[in-house]
Amino acid sequence: MNELVIVENNEIKISSDFIEKYRNFKKIQLEMDLMEKEVKKELKEAMESIGKDKIIVDGFSAKIKEGYVTKRFDSARFKKECPDIYNEYLKESNVSSSITIDVE
Repeated sequence: MNELVIVENNEIKISSDFIEKYRNFKKIQLEMDLMEKEVKKELKEAMESIGKDKIIVDGFSAKIKEGYVTKRFDSARFKKECPDIYNEYLKESNVSSSITIDVE
């Protein structure tokens, strides 16, 4: 029997333990993402200060990628300005199902 998601009196319910577990996971994930961003920033600044763009030490490696300019096709503008041509080149493709979870 599924105990994670149940229907009770025509109402969908999700285990409060699962919701709390997921909420804790997202909090830890956010903290880890922020810590990773700070660590990378510190390392990049330290590498730049000694003029190195690549470091390999004891199986650890870090490489600074140069910034660059990119050009991308503006499909929204093309669709607006040339809708007939845009529609002519549309292609259908199947997308697998997925799940999105948000917690407050």
